[in-house]
Amino acid sequence: MTLAPVILSALTVFSGVNFTLPERPAQPYSIAVFGDSTSDQTTEWPYLLGRSLGRYRWPAKAISYQHYNRYAHGWSGETSIQSGVDAPLRILNASCGGWSAATFSQEIRERGLSHLLSETPDLILVSLGHNSIGIGTAYKVQLQAFLDLLPNVPIVLVTQNPQRPDWQVGEATNQRRRMESVRELVRERGYGLIDPGDVFTSRTLNGDWSWLNPGEYVHPNGEGERLWASIVLSQLSPMALPADSMHFGDRSRAPW
Repeated sequence: MTLAPVILSALTVFSGVNFTLPERPAQPYSIAVFGDSTSDQTTEWPYLLGRSLGRYRWPAKAISYQHYNRYAHGWSGETSIQSGVDAPLRILNASCGGWSAATFSQEIRERGLSHLLSETPDLILVSLGHNSIGIGTAYKVQLQAFLDLLPNVPIVLVTQNPQRPDWQVGEATNQRRRMESVRELVRERGYGLIDPGDVFTSRTLNGDWSWLNPGEYVHPNGEGERLWASIVLSQLSPMALPADSMHFGDRSRAPW
């Protein structure tokens, strides 16, 4: 089943910046990611994004991956995704399981931004909401307070997947409202937007939760994470992903 028509509907960028990656940066390039347990493992979308960028966008680049350790409050050693001769790309994944925008704000206030970001990235992707308490205006205030602490570089907000409504009364509705707040913030403040949440939601309307871990309420499985990475790649590098690789679940034809 091809995902191209579904993905195209998810790439609406309202009044936000339709940010795309440069063709071939002559200087080192880095992408920082702030998320939660839906993005903090090497089986999840930030790492998969690095792999697919290497395969389809920048095959001559040396690409590496680092992850922020929330327990040690420091960065892991670099993991090589691919070797290359061009200026390197670094994926700096600051995603931390259980964290929210408020948690990241507290980490920055207590330890400083330079502790959480060892360098100023060229692009920041922010995908938060599952662990937040506030909804509506309260959530927008929390998220904006965190975004205000980040460097003055392009920021793209990445929506999250919906939660199963049978997990905890009201929480699925709260998560949906938080993602609506993300889209509102894009319209109000001009951030970029990538909207995987819209794709996941469209599937749940047909009762399809196959992209979720069995017995789970929130975490996508391997299929779901590959879909998530495909959508992010499609927005950041529209020409990078061949049409025949956009087949959900077909690993032989996917970019991972």
